[in-house]
Formats: sequence, C-alpha cells, structure tokens
Amino acid sequence: MTLVPRAIVEAVLLSEGSIGSAQTVARELGLANRFKLARILKAAGLPPLHRLAEWATLEAWLRMAERESVCSPISRFAHAVIRAGAIGSSRS
Repeated sequence: MTLVPRAIVEAVLLSEGSIGSAQTVARELGLANRFKLARILKAAGLPPLHRLAEWATLEAWLRMAERESVCSPISRFAHAVIRAGAIGSSRS
C-alpha cells in the first residue's frame, strides 16, 4: 500500500472512526478534491473514506465490548458479520 492510503487507514484506525469529511481530508493531504481522494483509495483496493470510518468505529466498539466483558447477542452478531466481510459490501 502506498503512503497516502496507508496514512489514511492508520489515521482512521487511530481515531477509531471518522477523521473528517472526504473534502477536508483531501485538502489536508494536498489533493485537488474529494474525488481525487476517492480515486486513490479505490486504486489501493480500499473502500470510500466513510466506509473505512464505519469499519473502524465498529471495530472500536467491539474492542470496548471485549474489554468490558460484554458478550451480548449483538456483539456476537457483529463479530460474525466482520468475519464474514459483510459490512461495506452493499451499495453506498
């Protein structure tokens, strides 16, 4: 993975969710616009920025549930969904 997509993924994971709008992130990275950002992510085989943020948020929630020993049916379901790769597979 090249520098820009890697930096975006790391920032999203570290923030446990959104790092701002696509336009704001594109501007901060010195890109012309959000469409250029979308093309870079797509070329790297990544989903759109908002989908990355959704994944990171869900992952953070699951880690929190595990730390707090919360093992509700919804957390088990969420783990199964992540393992199956079902999140983000629908149209945006």
